[in-house]
Amino acid sequence: GRQVPPGPELLPVFVFAACLVFAVAEDLDHLLILDEGLVVLALSGLLRAAWQGTFWPHALAGALTGGGLLALIRWISRGGLGRGDVKFAGALGFWLGPERMLLCLGAAFLAGGAAAFVLLCCGRAGRQRVLPFGPFLGGGAWAAFFHGAPLLSCFYSLLLGGGGR
Repeated sequence: GRQVPPGPELLPVFVFAACLVFAVAEDLDHLLILDEGLVVLALSGLLRAAWQGTFWPHALAGALTGGGLLALIRWISRGGLGRGDVKFAGALGFWLGPERMLLCLGAAFLAGGAAAFVLLCCGRAGRQRVLPFGPFLGGGAWAAFFHGAPLLSCFYSLLLGGGGR
């Protein structure tokens, strides 16, 4: 996995983790994700990009990838996803960039779909029951941030028939 560096670099990692916990807890408890936490997440992602000398358009591309794809899904599904999920994905994109944001979304959709399937099979969910998506986005973001490189390498290896990247 990704090694957490010592020293001042650890502060942004704590901010990222705290924002994930805050957003996931709010979505589980209240079925909404507060804008205040998302502003902190987005701004801290931009500050981290500037501090590390990361290419700012890369962070912006991640935000547009996450927020844009979920906005499109929200529009097509006529509100099947909440606005908070769209904004959460956009804020996460500042941290993840476009490639890891796609990894985050893939993991979130797989985990969310599996959870919905299990709940449906157990009779604990129906078409009118709401399943918060924020926890799955948070889990996908955690995996993409801390384990993105090996997961992407595995994905490319499978996609390219063992060729890797």
